[in-house]
Amino acid sequence: MKKLLTLLIFAAGLQFSSFAVQSWNVNDATIFPNPANAYFTVSYNAAPGNYVEIFDVLGTVVTRIDFTSESEVFVNAVDWKKGYYFCRFVSDGKVEKTMRLVIQR
Repeated sequence: MKKLLTLLIFAAGLQFSSFAVQSWNVNDATIFPNPANAYFTVSYNAAPGNYVEIFDVLGTVVTRIDFTSESEVFVNAVDWKKGYYFCRFVSDGKVEKTMRLVIQR
């Protein structure tokens, strides 16, 4: 569930304005099935600008998933080697969470 945090900013002359900041709950981030054979789904409450980088144990980025309005993305890993991968969830330019993914054949 997306939550909005309203911040009030007081300016000179007792005038104020407000704006909304969209928050992202990284606890909602999931990867399934895990372990995966050839396909898996990355799911979380996405916001524009958020993305997931998936890289292998050597640190090579295998793919990057940019989220706009979709909250689930189906990933084709047929051509990936079996082994461990890491999914780095990034929000507002900060790494919020890293999850391990196993590709098995």
